[in-house]
Amino acid sequence: MNRIAIASVGLGNYAAGAARLLEAEADRRDGLVRFAGVCEPDHGLHARRVAELRGRGVTVHRDLDALLAEDF
Repeated sequence: MNRIAIASVGLGNYAAGAARLLEAEADRRDGLVRFAGVCEPDHGLHARRVAELRGRGVTVHRDLDALLAEDF
C-alpha cells in the first residue's frame, strides 16, 4: 500500500501535538500516512525530539525551503 507522505512545520507548542498525532497515525498498521519530514529551525531547543524523529526515519530540516524541496 502506498502511504501519503506528510510533513509538518515546528516541534514546539501546538506543532508538538501535531507531530505526535502524525506519528501515531503513521504507526497504525492500516494507516494511510507516512510521517516523512519536519522543519524545525531550533534543533538545540528540541534536540531530543529531533533525534527521536530521525531515529524513526523522519527527515528533519532547519529550513522550510529545504523541507519543501524534498521528494517524499
